[in-house]
Amino acid sequence: EEPFPLLPITSTATINKCASLPLKRGDVFVASFPKSGTTWMQHIVHTLATNGDSPLPHVSDACPFFEVDRTWSATSPDPLLADSVRANHAKIAPVRIFNTHLRWAMMPKGSDDARYVYMTRRAVDACVSFYHHLSHQAPEDGGFDGTLGEFIDEWTGGRMFFGSWSAHLKSWLTAAESDKRILIVPYEGLKADPSTWVRKVSKHCGFGLSDERIDELLPRFTFEWMRANEQQFEPRSVRWVQKPLGGGGDEDADGEFHF
Repeated sequence: EEPFPLLPITSTATINKCASLPLKRGDVFVASFPKSGTTWMQHIVHTLATNGDSPLPHVSDACPFFEVDRTWSATSPDPLLADSVRANHAKIAPVRIFNTHLRWAMMPKGSDDARYVYMTRRAVDACVSFYHHLSHQAPEDGGFDGTLGEFIDEWTGGRMFFGSWSAHLKSWLTAAESDKRILIVPYEGLKADPSTWVRKVSKHCGFGLSDERIDELLPRFTFEWMRANEQQFEPRSVRWVQKPLGGGGDEDADGEFHF
């Protein structure tokens, strides 16, 4: 197994809790290598799961970062979610949603009813986007203060947080060949044909929305809508350093804004 460097906000104890979480019907994991459309898919799943009428104002309330220490109870050695996480999930029950950058081998798998939506993205775009993201992240939470060239050296060598892009994709794509609980969603495909892919996500997760209702919700999944409602997507898992690019998204080399 290739190395899997952890952010300072994640402990080995938390990784063990993640793997041991008892699962239940309605659990959905939005998984990806970093900067592969994670927040975008969190927003899609959260909106579909609540029929566009969620009582939770921020995407991280509904879809917390799975492998962050504060997602878990600090006083229990058992895999018990923090009180705030359980309270928010109760508001959108019976669904529980998490977002994660763990590899498949590190995930809980104890229920046939759990669902996993794995986002893929071109390596070059994920790399540049992750550089911009970590450049805005506070150093004490794992922020990066070097050049893009220095970041690329670390990223391609698998020394950056969450290890190598290829090992991550291999872990999930290999599992998806035989495990029907995993839906693979390509970032580029979702961008080109959101109607088709949003319907696949809804069907895979068993949300039961009609085609007509999905059509009504589709405008919310555009980058324009997300930019206009950016307060719902601003980073919460880590401390943020405001720089010229700013906000909860970032820009790739082509100047396009991504979440």
